[in-house]
Amino acid sequence: MRIDYFGPIDLLSGFIWLVIILILAQVKYNKNKEKEHYKYFMYNVLFKLFFGSAYGIFYVVVTGGGDTTAYWEGAKTLNNLLLHSPGDFINEMNHSGQSENWYGLFDMQTGYPPGWIYREPEGWFVSKVAWFISLITFKSYWAGTFIFAYVLSQASWKVYELTLSFKLHNPFYAALAVLFIPSVSFWCATVSKDAIVLIGTFYLIYHLFQIISLEKKSTLWNWIAISFYLYFILQTRSAVAMAIFAPVLFALSARIRRRYRHQPFVAGFLASLTLLIGMGMVIVFLSTQGEVLQRYIDEAAVVQQDFTRNKTYGDKRYDLGITDYSPGGLVRAFPAAVVAGTFRPFIWEALSPTLILNGLESAIFMYLTLMFFIRGNLMEKIRQIRKSEFLMYSFYFMLLMAFMAGFTGVIFGVLVRFKAAALPFFALVITARLGTVVESGKLEEESEVLDAGI
Repeated sequence: MRIDYFGPIDLLSGFIWLVIILILAQVKYNKNKEKEHYKYFMYNVLFKLFFGSAYGIFYVVVTGGGDTTAYWEGAKTLNNLLLHSPGDFINEMNHSGQSENWYGLFDMQTGYPPGWIYREPEGWFVSKVAWFISLITFKSYWAGTFIFAYVLSQASWKVYELTLSFKLHNPFYAALAVLFIPSVSFWCATVSKDAIVLIGTFYLIYHLFQIISLEKKSTLWNWIAISFYLYFILQTRSAVAMAIFAPVLFALSARIRRRYRHQPFVAGFLASLTLLIGMGMVIVFLSTQGEVLQRYIDEAAVVQQDFTRNKTYGDKRYDLGITDYSPGGLVRAFPAAVVAGTFRPFIWEALSPTLILNGLESAIFMYLTLMFFIRGNLMEKIRQIRKSEFLMYSFYFMLLMAFMAGFTGVIFGVLVRFKAAALPFFALVITARLGTVVESGKLEEESEVLDAGI
């Protein structure tokens, strides 16, 4: 147990920031409470606060520390460095990760950041993000956790409202998928790299669809927001950027089909042209930037092999039997990796306090997937996915995220964090036919027109 996290200032600051967050949330709810879907808003905020607090309590009280406390300790040393030497602080923020700085800038007065966090650029970036929160909360870990949880609640709410705008889900089912998956909030509503990745992912997807949408005109703010959140993604888990942007072509193709649904030939031609252009860009990239792709593959292989061989990460692990790390080997490993990134740990693999939520959720997802295939008209469901830009995007994003999580995870404790961003979108795909709220007859009419142009 970390006694130093329960000082009077830590607890008082945490309480004050909790009150501030609840007031802000209540004010926003009061301004929008006439909107039917806002009945889930406060529940979403409280849900994130609860699971963020549960995560913090588990790692501070039960285990005595973990990644989350290491990130926070790094943030506190930066806070101390700012007060001790503003010039050195600016230098460290701009040129971090240099081993000589660890000995040259930090001392007994500032404290030393955890070495393994400092040596990893992505991990140290999390501490730099948490530094500002540490500053305004008087270094209270609990206040920092509440702030991270609240920001995640707002990011997920954006995706929830985006989902409802396509009128393919009942608000209740959409809320369950986007807002109320327990393991997603447990792993990502706290001071962590996974929180930054998920927050950035949610906001990026939201603003991307503001640009893709033909009903709205994109604004300068959308482009600024995309650049801002993309920077955070690239600094923490850069491969996720590929999973976010690659499905855009499929979304555009589906959008074109809907836009020109009364002109089947034009719709089919433009949609096919969009995909061909995308494939051409991929081919050009592979032919000119093959070394970049191979570097990403090599990095993924190193991470995967490190998790496999290093017993300090724990014993709850899985093996996909991957020995070939070439592009062809990745293709062959794709099915097993996607299954791992979607459904594992299975319920019998998750008999521990930190994994039991994921095991139960995996069982539920397996049941929902089975129902997706055996209930109703499967071909109609596929047609619905194919003609919806949002469902097409969600499907391919989920596939890419599940693959990356399943391939690099190896350890269940790592896998459940990596796959968190995939679960809401997977849930949206397999529940899209539940409680559909489109106008009667409109779905069938569009399906006939689109099928004629495919």
